[in-house]
Amino acid sequence: MEVNFDVVFDDDSAGEAADLVCFKEEGDVIRLAMIHCKYSAAATKGERIKDAVEVCSQAVRSAKWKWRFADLCRHLLGREERLKSFARPTRFFQGSAARLNELLRQSRLKSIAAAVLIVQPGISATSRSEDQDMVIAAAMAYLKETIGCDLQVICSQ
Repeated sequence: MEVNFDVVFDDDSAGEAADLVCFKEEGDVIRLAMIHCKYSAAATKGERIKDAVEVCSQAVRSAKWKWRFADLCRHLLGREERLKSFARPTRFFQGSAARLNELLRQSRLKSIAAAVLIVQPGISATSRSEDQDMVIAAAMAYLKETIGCDLQVICSQ
């Protein structure tokens, strides 16, 4: 997925919607990408089921935000105000609160297209276990059925 997002927000902390929440306005659609990142539970990649379960469960829980877009925008704007500090003056990597507010206004007239990505170096593309495959497949099926998107998995070789 190569997209030049209008807004990229770092929501990483307790109560997050996703580690990164990204928005792109394209014609009559607002693209929403929720990216979930986890470090590996061990020094080497492999077949640990925990590495798949944690990040896939976050991906599944984030599905609700497609249908609650206004709530998502308010959640992010509230976290921007509450969690910024002198050391970290903003959580926006790209865009601003003003741009996010504009997307919120536009969402009344545009459809929302969601994408969910997981980034987990503890999962190996070439040596995933059957249990990891089962967890990933369950998350993929849930996201496809509930919000109509494919789960994209970025992992180790």
